[in-house]
Amino acid sequence: MAKIIKKIGRVFLIITAVAVMVPAILFFLLQIPGIQTFTVNRITRIISEQTGGEISIGRVNYSIWHELVLSDILFNDLNGDTLLTARRLDLRLREIRPAQKLYRFGRVDVYEPDFRMVKDSSGVMNLKEYIRALRSDRERDSTRSTDIQFADIDIIDGSFLLLNRSDTAGVIPGRVNFRNMRLEGINSKIRDLRIIPDSVSMVIRGLGFEESGGFVSESLDMNLAVQRNSLHFREINLITESGAISAEKILLTARDSSSWKDFINEVRMDILFNDSDISTSDLAYFVKPLAGIREEVNMSGRVSGTVAGLKGRNIRVDYKSSTRLRFDFDISGLPVLNDSYLYIDFTEMQTRAADIESFSVPGKKPLKLPQVIHDLGLISYKGNFTGFTTDFVSFGRLATERGTFATDLSLKPDGRNTFGFRGSLMTSNVDLGYIARDDEMFGGLWMHAEIDGSTESFRHLTAKITGVIDSVEINKYLYRNISVSGTYSDKIWDGSVEVMEPNIEMDLMGRFDLKKSMPEFDFSLNLAQADLSILNLIDKDSIFKASALVTANFRGNSTDNLEGNLRLINSTLENSNGKLSIYDFLVTSEIEAGEPLLRLKSDFADAEVRGRYSIEAIKKTLALMLARLLPSRFKEPAEKKGEETPAAMFAINVKA
Repeated sequence: MAKIIKKIGRVFLIITAVAVMVPAILFFLLQIPGIQTFTVNRITRIISEQTGGEISIGRVNYSIWHELVLSDILFNDLNGDTLLTARRLDLRLREIRPAQKLYRFGRVDVYEPDFRMVKDSSGVMNLKEYIRALRSDRERDSTRSTDIQFADIDIIDGSFLLLNRSDTAGVIPGRVNFRNMRLEGINSKIRDLRIIPDSVSMVIRGLGFEESGGFVSESLDMNLAVQRNSLHFREINLITESGAISAEKILLTARDSSSWKDFINEVRMDILFNDSDISTSDLAYFVKPLAGIREEVNMSGRVSGTVAGLKGRNIRVDYKSSTRLRFDFDISGLPVLNDSYLYIDFTEMQTRAADIESFSVPGKKPLKLPQVIHDLGLISYKGNFTGFTTDFVSFGRLATERGTFATDLSLKPDGRNTFGFRGSLMTSNVDLGYIARDDEMFGGLWMHAEIDGSTESFRHLTAKITGVIDSVEINKYLYRNISVSGTYSDKIWDGSVEVMEPNIEMDLMGRFDLKKSMPEFDFSLNLAQADLSILNLIDKDSIFKASALVTANFRGNSTDNLEGNLRLINSTLENSNGKLSIYDFLVTSEIEAGEPLLRLKSDFADAEVRGRYSIEAIKKTLALMLARLLPSRFKEPAEKKGEETPAAMFAINVKA
């Protein structure tokens, strides 16, 4: 028994000695210059035979721990130009079986690699012949697959060049030029790299670089899988100087290998963005119109389909403090946007005027929206846009802090910053009091109308309006069923208004110009009947019913500069004491010798007011005229305590 144990021990020692001595002998042999030269020549010859390119290796070292160190590597393309260089390559061997075409490596450290992809002036890429050679080898050997595996690869201070020699622009500061792109300072860790026929897969961690135009990737993590008909990126996390982009997947799938030649129509995309902070300063490197714009948005969502038929689902975009977009979209016809048909369905869209104004464009004045847009407060929209960028329809509901608007509009751009619109508009509970800064005078507005007009940068608005004001509160009275027809253009109204209800019947037609510093008014009013008391236009104990035909043509914004005339024909005034009919009542106002002059002429009395006066003074003068003419029906206005004595001079002449 002891002899058997001794024999087993002897065999074990022999095996151990062989296991140790063989690598040791190989290690010491590879330290001999002649052996190194032979090894280098052998390796370079094999690679050259496989690729057809010229390769040189300055030095080869081999450690007892199966580590192969290659120094000063140079690989030229078929034209003799540099394709790949590396100062040093540390390669740990795990399993090499050439007969089975299995090559397994452990850790690989690549120092200062420089990889160059160059397309010559005739359009031929320097990799073309190598790719063709690899394809032919694969076709000749269809029974056995080459399997190359790397456990870990560390790239230290690498560089990459993508150059088209026909390019004339060169490096463009602030832009990525894909015809002349150079990446410097490439550092990354690659895990589980596996290369088999028609497939390459790897895990990339911490890929950082700086592109010659200025774009910087601080860190890029992703899982990459490349196949003949697909390119898959998963678990993507990109950190730049200004943003952080995260995507669950970016999948590019072609029907077959020939589909890559028609990427727009035949390559399908499936992109799922996670919560990402995107900076326009990063996008500007790839999208020229964004140059100089420094804004940040937070977004997520899914984009799928081909470029020619693109779909977006559950898209979320957040900007500033109040802007929120939630929408789906379908676009057919890209990459030419103006020829593309769009369908965008907003499940939620909200913003404030301050957010819109804060978006700045270099070289242009800051955007200033009209005060009325600010007055709307938080603006929310739910609806859709359908059509082309040059002619589309908007259907939806716009809610604000000052009321709600429902639209069914056709929108058509008419030029730069200008677009036309046509369709229907409905409003609910629009807070006119807040917008007009007069809560005592105005309340809510409900209306529906057909509109046809245009706007320029939301500053200038022109529209033909035909509709009905279902109800509007003015001076604590709710008016109903007001028909409106006319044209509005930058604070100018030219049209008609008709009111038909129990307490007032009237037709108003004319032009009201509030655009000028001195507003102008030119209108005619047929007041069939009005209960002034119920309308809260006059005191309860005074005249409460009236009818008249009114014509007016005047201008001014105060009694100090009022010029023009106002005439009442066939007027009737009625209160509890009786009725008064006036055939002709004329009011004229002018500036004479630098002072306001107001004249009132009627069938029964004339009056004149010279000097500065107030509307209250005019009302008092009219009341006094009626009291003196018909003392049995009208009382003289009482003097109020603390009432200022007007500076104007009054004169009244009662006719016999």
